[in-house]
Amino acid sequence: MRIRITGRVKWHGKQRQIEIFYDDLTKSWHAYQTVEVEKPKAKGDKRAFVDVGAVCLLTAWIEQERQAVAFSGKPLLADWWYLSKKIAKHQSVLKRVNDGHQL
Repeated sequence: MRIRITGRVKWHGKQRQIEIFYDDLTKSWHAYQTVEVEKPKAKGDKRAFVDVGAVCLLTAWIEQERQAVAFSGKPLLADWWYLSKKIAKHQSVLKRVNDGHQL
């Protein structure tokens, strides 16, 4: 199958699985394809250390640097707690309604 693409190709390499879907909102077809690329050559001898977490989403430190970089996850965590409570509340109401109207 051949598909004409628009835009620019971001990655060059061995083409792998492709996912094609129709977007009802934009009334257009989209395709996402995995591409296997070669491992990039190292440009230096420094190493980076990364820690992924919940409160601190990402903390990274590069060898020979004085300061680590941290990205806070507190706003996302607050949203998660808020939405979890909302979902639980609605599920509770739905359970009460559905139990009252058994078929």
